[in-house]
Amino acid sequence: MTTKPSTAFIPPEAGMLGFVRIVPPGDSPQAALFIRDTSATVTSFGRTPGILGRFKGMDWQRTVLMVGMIIKVRAPQAPVLYDLFLNLRDPDVSISPFVDLAVQPKLIIQFFGDGGNPMTACMLNNPFREFARRLLKQLEEYPVWSKEQFTTAVADLKIRYPTAESLWDSLDHGSPTTPGKVE
Repeated sequence: MTTKPSTAFIPPEAGMLGFVRIVPPGDSPQAALFIRDTSATVTSFGRTPGILGRFKGMDWQRTVLMVGMIIKVRAPQAPVLYDLFLNLRDPDVSISPFVDLAVQPKLIIQFFGDGGNPMTACMLNNPFREFARRLLKQLEEYPVWSKEQFTTAVADLKIRYPTAESLWDSLDHGSPTTPGKVE
């Protein structure tokens, strides 16, 4: 499970979370989370990292509906947080991974270290299925937005939630329509 993917997006820098579509050998396409950090940080997580996740559909001025996702990984000194805002209407990025997320029973989380080298991976029951289904239905209520509108929406949210910790807290206490968390 830790073979280096040839076509999937590996986050380019340490501290980044990526949401990708992979095709495991002999299996159908599925969404996966790729986390890249320094090799020392990934090693500190151990063989079976403790992972918590929070996610929510985040409305911006009834114009943009983005997905806020944050993953917290247990580490010896302090938990490490990785966040991501997904633009489900980006014409350069297919919505297919999110559709996969709505139906697949398992979720792969792959960790990469220095140089983008795969280090460890885990598979867990997909905690995002119901959330993804609800959000895809909610997405139909929104007009098509531009990349510029999405960028503005993310910038606004980063002002409201300037740290990963503040985003973590907001995703736990947000809108009653599409919040979620997995532990």
